[in-house]
Formats: sequence, C-alpha cells, structure tokens
Amino acid sequence: DNLAGLLLCFDHERAARPSFAVRQACELLGFLVATRRGELLEVQRLRGQVRAGTRCTQLLARLSPEQIGPAELLTGQPGVLDLINADGAAWVSADGPLRTTGRTPSDDALRALAQWLDAEVARPVFATRSLEQVYGPARELRSSAAGLLAVQVPGEPAGWLLWLRGELASSVSWN
Repeated sequence: DNLAGLLLCFDHERAARPSFAVRQACELLGFLVATRRGELLEVQRLRGQVRAGTRCTQLLARLSPEQIGPAELLTGQPGVLDLINADGAAWVSADGPLRTTGRTPSDDALRALAQWLDAEVARPVFATRSLEQVYGPARELRSSAAGLLAVQVPGEPAGWLLWLRGELASSVSWN
C-alpha cells in the first residue's frame, strides 16, 4: 500500500552541476516532505481508528435486549460493513435464515463456505486475502469473495459472521 518515488530532473544536452548549498537544500526539502508525509499518514491511521471505535459503539448501542444476535448487525446504520472495509457481509447459521448485505456470493455458496469453515477451520477467527488458495470452490467466487474474514459466533443460533471482499484486478502500463 506504500508508494515511494524518486524525482529526477535532468537535461539531455548539458550536465547540471548544482552547488553544494543547492544539493543540501534539496536534501533538506526531501527530508521535510518525507517527514510531513509520514505525519499525515499517521494522522489518517489514527482518525480511522477513532471512526472504527465510534461505529462499534454505535453498533452495539443499537442492539436491544430482545434482538441481540449477529444477524441484526447486518441491517440498519451503522452496520457491520461500517466497521470493516469489505464489499459484503453475511450471517450464516446451520439452523436459521441466511442474511446478507452488500455484494456477496449466492446463498448456496455461502452455506457451502460455512460448512467448509466448520469442518476445516479449527479457530474462531479466520482471515485470508486469497480464499481460493485454501478453499478451491472460491475460484468461482472471485468477484465477490476473493478475500474473507470469518468470525465464529457461539450461542443460539451459532454460526459465522463473514466479511467478504471481491477481487481487485488491475494492470499497470509503464509506457
């Protein structure tokens, strides 16, 4: 996610020979720009943490004692997609109805994924950037489920809260 660059200025016809003072000034300017960029990135990261904490508090405050359950977190504002940068989210339980929000695979594909998680994942939290590397059928789901964060929720009904991200296909042309 980091992009670093080098700015070069040159003249094909004659070589530039800046003085020592100009070279020092350029070095200082580069240092100041890099330092300021680092500070801005840190401020951006901290603001994101504050926003996530605020959304989490708002989300928990929405739940009334009568409707505590992961499925309810998918509806209303804020919702689970406000907590994590994902394209879609789903609540999948073996016994109850399936609930989704955002861009998700089909209900059948989500149920199959939850069954695989139950059988193959021995921990309550599972995350991957490339679902197809660990779950073969995900090759067909790239547009909506290339990445996955899954949280197993115990209780009645027990199930999986899933956050899904679609494939980000991009190409870079250096011409």
